[in-house]
Amino acid sequence: MEKVGLKKSFERLQKVAVLVLCVMLAGSFFSCGKRAEAGGDCPPCKHDDASSDISHYSYIGEDKRYYEVSDNKIMFQYFDGNKDSAKIMNSLQEICTRIRKVTKLSHFDEFMLVELDNISKEQVICLIELWNVSENNTYASPILSEKEGIEFCFVPNQLFVRIKSETDYPLLLKVLKSYNVKSIESKEELLPLLYLVTINDAHRKNSMQIANELHESGLFYSVAPEMVIFVKRYTNDTHYG
Repeated sequence: MEKVGLKKSFERLQKVAVLVLCVMLAGSFFSCGKRAEAGGDCPPCKHDDASSDISHYSYIGEDKRYYEVSDNKIMFQYFDGNKDSAKIMNSLQEICTRIRKVTKLSHFDEFMLVELDNISKEQVICLIELWNVSENNTYASPILSEKEGIEFCFVPNQLFVRIKSETDYPLLLKVLKSYNVKSIESKEELLPLLYLVTINDAHRKNSMQIANELHESGLFYSVAPEMVIFVKRYTNDTHYG
């Protein structure tokens, strides 16, 4: 069995001067079926272009690395401090009865991991989108993986921006005016000219989408959503957190 520990990706920056993976969300706008009746299955998901790929990628420099979406796990973040795993389970089962387990993460109190059985990646994305449209106090995010098997998810209301020089801070403030920003906090202890940006409304535009836009503007040295990384170790048990 495996033991799964969690750590926030930017804690590693104390040892290495690099930004975490900047995972950009693409191909996530799908039309979902109606809510399943009690005892039903997950609703079918359809998108306009049947040949389009569900692609999630990160910018490494100017290159893109593509990632797989987990078909058996979803991460939920609470914004109001009211953590109720039973409520999450019951609400999800109104949409999809393939919910197997809901686990509170011991190291990150605001997060819960939901495990599912036998649904497709398309249905996972549909379930995430349907949840985020109907719920305001929690946010569902996909679990992504690399070729090496490392799994991670983005923190929907936080991103890191590293500006090019001290004189670019007014530029950062100007650009962020178009987003619903709650706070901007210096993270000089991690990297010079690094700032943690917290947004108020991830449902309108999440950190991954904002990071995508800021990166493509070319105005900043680097931009990345905050991440939670699953670090796998081979031991006699498995847990999250």
